Amino acid sequence: MAPTSNKVITFASRFLNIKNGILGLQSQSWRIPLITLVESVFGTHHSIVVNQINKLALIYLEEEKYKRAEPLLKRILKSQEKSLNPKHPALAQTMNSLADVYQNTSQFEKAERLYLKTLKIRANVLGANHPEVATTLNNLGLLYKSYGNITQAEALYLRSKNISEKALGKNHPNVARTLNNLAKLYYDMGEFDKSEPLFVRALQISEKYHGTYHPNVARALNNLAIVHIAKERYFNAEPLYRRALEINKVMLGSDHPAVAKTLTNLAELYRNMGQFKKAEPLTKIALKINNKAMKEETDFAKTQTYIPLDIREKAAS
Repeated sequence: MAPTSNKVITFASRFLNIKNGILGLQSQSWRIPLITLVESVFGTHHSIVVNQINKLALIYLEEEKYKRAEPLLKRILKSQEKSLNPKHPALAQTMNSLADVYQNTSQFEKAERLYLKTLKIRANVLGANHPEVATTLNNLGLLYKSYGNITQAEALYLRSKNISEKALGKNHPNVARTLNNLAKLYYDMGEFDKSEPLFVRALQISEKYHGTYHPNVARALNNLAIVHIAKERYFNAEPLYRRALEINKVMLGSDHPAVAKTLTNLAELYRNMGQFKKAEPLTKIALKINNKAMKEETDFAKTQTYIPLDIREKAAS
């Protein structure tokens, strides 16, 4: 490899890692030109290119920016299918992430196919009681709940919870995630007395693991609040929403869609309480945040969408 190429790859790798450490989940579009630079020198399948595209895709997935994540994950999967053993755990991880995107964009048949492939690889390679198997079972539970297959979803959640508790301990965030999903299932079935203690336990685990200020804690607070509302305990729900709102503002920023969601929930609570003057300004703020987020996604799609080098070359030929 030429000295210049070595310098390019060393600089890009260090810069990407430094920027990621400083910015975390914020403002990740700076990655795209750097990834393109390294890709133009080393080609589409170099490990640094694939690794950095994967990091960007997972950031978008965490931020629920599924339209941005989907083409990147497809790109990674295509590369891994060429370079890795069909049973490689990394291949299963990418399949699982892409299935998450499909599920959250209502592409349920595609999601199911990938989740089942992921489950088969993980069970065969890692064993039936591995935490990653539990993760896939949890995800399949979410999918089947979307189908309306409540019985199968419940069985998958319970199996996932049991595996996670045995492998990771009863206070692990993976356990909290499945407890939360199981609680939502019972809530949707109108079984509020079954859902409430699960939401409470999920919140306790999240607070213990992440601390009091974390987006997962805010989500758990939001979830617990809906049970209080269902039981018409409005004054119990309000401080939970207020606390979730504060956490999201501090951790994610005042213009984040999670803030808009909590504002919408709080406004609906005030309407249920007959406090319409309190509800109206919150609804307006939430609408403004959502409109801004939609505009940002549209602008990104027009100007900054990452197109893999191999696709650009085909378009130019």
